[in-house]
Amino acid sequence: MNRKHNVIVFNALHTLFTLSSYLAIPRVYARIIDLQVCAWLKQDPIESDRISTWIEEHHSVLQFDKSLDAYKDDSHREMACFKIAGEVLLYASIVPIIEQQMNKINLWNYYITIEMPALNIMLQMLLNGILIDREELINDREDLLTLMNKLELQAYRLVKRRFKMNRQKDLIKILYSELHLPIQRTPHGRICLKKSYLNILATKHPLPKLITEYRQVQSALDRCIDRFEQYINEPSKPQSLQRLRREASWQTERTYAYCHFFTATGRMIVVNPPLQHIPKRFLIQSLQKESTVQLRKMIIARTGFQLISFDYSQLELRILAHLSNDEKLKTCLINNTDFFISLASDLVKKPEHEITREQRQNAKQICYGILYGMSKETFARETQMNINEAEEFVENFYKTFPIMTKYLDDIKRRVLETGYVQSIYGRLLYFDLNHMTSSETMKARMERQAINFVIQASACDIMKVAMERINQTLDRMFPFDLKIRPIPIRPVYLVLQIHDELIFEIEISLRTNEIINIIRHAMERNDHINLSLPVQIKSGDNWESMISVV
Repeated sequence: MNRKHNVIVFNALHTLFTLSSYLAIPRVYARIIDLQVCAWLKQDPIESDRISTWIEEHHSVLQFDKSLDAYKDDSHREMACFKIAGEVLLYASIVPIIEQQMNKINLWNYYITIEMPALNIMLQMLLNGILIDREELINDREDLLTLMNKLELQAYRLVKRRFKMNRQKDLIKILYSELHLPIQRTPHGRICLKKSYLNILATKHPLPKLITEYRQVQSALDRCIDRFEQYINEPSKPQSLQRLRREASWQTERTYAYCHFFTATGRMIVVNPPLQHIPKRFLIQSLQKESTVQLRKMIIARTGFQLISFDYSQLELRILAHLSNDEKLKTCLINNTDFFISLASDLVKKPEHEITREQRQNAKQICYGILYGMSKETFARETQMNINEAEEFVENFYKTFPIMTKYLDDIKRRVLETGYVQSIYGRLLYFDLNHMTSSETMKARMERQAINFVIQASACDIMKVAMERINQTLDRMFPFDLKIRPIPIRPVYLVLQIHDELIFEIEISLRTNEIINIIRHAMERNDHINLSLPVQIKSGDNWESMISVV
């Protein structure tokens, strides 16, 4: 397949990953027309078991049997082939109709220029895989189990009896009936044991902090370690992937995740194993000896390579500054090395050198909290301020950035008038106004989602455009020739995209700095934003030990 060919498919990432894996093809160069992505862009979501119905809705002239169940055994294999061939023709026949519909809302060009290249890049990333240090994974499991056991014993000593750390009924009885701590309730009056509520109680007794740390450790074990062990030991991976690695002289076992981006904002989600769920390092402080959990150490580079991350600095705030044209916000982002210290200085009316770590964190929380609809009550609880302090902090923020605040209000007004919002590159999000304005709660939710989409979908677009620019440059520098066997090792591979960050595996060589600069410049260049988009670069042998690259 080459760039002159169109590949029309439903769920391209899954289909082409499977084909590429079994055929041992490391790259697909075709133009990918993914009907699932088109449906997602049109906000007409469709699952694989309803694809025939979806096609009929768009192409009423064509109808066909909706099930392959009748053709599963060998005696009907020929019929199954005819059936599949028919579906392929239907896929091809519907593309002009979908193109016409998407052109009416200016989304076809968006698909061709942004989503189509992104599909190829994500497919390539999945085929590259990522290297897991299995010994580190085993050690992490043992360390987490030991920590959980120690935290349980410490909790039992505090209350002088055993109880279930995960049983809400037990915790409510101990915290409120036995220890007589102030009852924490939600705005609806229900007793709550969420982290933000337990943090308030932690100032009065050590048990609430211990509970939150126990939950953090258990979550790391359940959501990260257990899931990774399940997928890296999975025996069902195609043997061709093993052959592909051997032909490329990849002498280490790599893990292949799956990803999708069918979220409202278009952000990519990596699952199976859940690479995005690997937490940053965190401390356990409730025990006699403080412990540090560093799970990202298990993501490593192969021999002779380094992991190098490229992370946009405050991308969402820069998008907001551009869209709102708030000169005060622009100045803060351009002139200050630490935006949140500058913001905290404005909010609490102190010189920057007097700003504490807590005040900086509060400024960061209120900045993103207001951006995405955090209430004053939630902010007070998260920062452990009283409600009066929180209200003053929020009001100071509004006064500091009045133009930005007006812009956010304008988004809310426009979505109520038009029923949709759009990203910088033109992707749309529609709302059912009859449903979303049926109550004040639903209206507030719509307003939050509208602001969230405008900022985060724009960030997602910027990342996808940068990925394509990087990909084009690297393909010119290091072209693939699929006829050459063994497949030559490239000096650079994209292995993970997470939020506003790209992680590459780059060979340690005389060209390392050249490759780093190419990626940096491709990410920092953008014609749609009138602010600079600085990128922070870090490198290391594993994801945890990365240090800044000047």
